[in-house]
Amino acid sequence: MGADEDYFSVLGAPRAFAQDRTALERRFYELSRLLHPDRFSTSDHGARRDSLERMSYLNTAYTTLKSPSLLRDYLLEREGVAVPKPAAAGGGGTIPMELAEAWFELQDTLSEPGAQARIGAFEADLRRLKTDIEKTLATLEAGYDAAVTRGSDPAARAEALHKIAAGIQKLSYLQSMERDVKRAGER
Repeated sequence: MGADEDYFSVLGAPRAFAQDRTALERRFYELSRLLHPDRFSTSDHGARRDSLERMSYLNTAYTTLKSPSLLRDYLLEREGVAVPKPAAAGGGGTIPMELAEAWFELQDTLSEPGAQARIGAFEADLRRLKTDIEKTLATLEAGYDAAVTRGSDPAARAEALHKIAAGIQKLSYLQSMERDVKRAGER
């Protein structure tokens, strides 16, 4: 493995959020046939060990690039953009303003009659906001991919990546909040 090799280069994939899953799968199986350790069963121990290492790397690359969320995290990491942890996970994030007031009111009224209806309404708001964020992330990712294709300004691409990271943080917070609301509804 070369120092400049990454999951994109090993699979011949573009360094982008949008991936052709069929092409990825085809390339993965082509390389798997070439690198599979069984092809090196009669070779020296070093060749078999190298084959195992390459197959492990190839499997990880394929698994990462075919999963939108893993791909998102990997691309951001490769571009040097950290996704801040949400406050619920020990990071510095904040409650999304769209839900803050409703969330605090819900917590205050959990033991009162009618709490289940309020929980249901809050969950619906949470799902709506998550859908909105996912759409925004898809738009930002498509914009980033287009900017890379055009070879546009690296600062603009970096800005897009930071917006994507902020969206991921918000989405992660909402997922954590969703778990909390589910637990509250089970009480």
